[in-house]
Amino acid sequence: MMRSIWKICIFHLLINFILYKVFRRRVTQYGLTNNGVSHLSGRMETHSKFCLKTTINKGAEMVKRKPTHPGEFVQEDILNELHISQGQLANALGVSRKTINELVNQKRGLSPDMALRIGKFTNTNPKTWMNLQSSWDLWIASNSKESKSIECIQPFAA
Repeated sequence: MMRSIWKICIFHLLINFILYKVFRRRVTQYGLTNNGVSHLSGRMETHSKFCLKTTINKGAEMVKRKPTHPGEFVQEDILNELHISQGQLANALGVSRKTINELVNQKRGLSPDMALRIGKFTNTNPKTWMNLQSSWDLWIASNSKESKSIECIQPFAA
């Protein structure tokens, strides 16, 4: 039993280390954990020095800070780090340059298909990319004009 717990801890440390290497300081700024629950697996995890202690949600209330769009991660952590152009990335992913350009310029969201492609290219978990997009979408929705009508909704009491 003790041996399997150590394997799980080592696994989480390894995953966090890989994410730290891929996203560098941004992992610690925007986070891949929420109240100790991993966005990657949905399970509880132990905190390591690479794990974020900040949360995206505070209870049911969203954080005021706007999360980073996945396109900014593509620009900074893929294009700039690897010194490749949008066209080169598009060719490597098998998509058009326009698709990459719109993603980088935040005119388009990250689709599940694109998350799979970027995950394969960067050797990262596509769920990480989808979580970035999900955080962006939730923030946009919670700060839209239509969100005022959501505030009027009362929780169901059984």
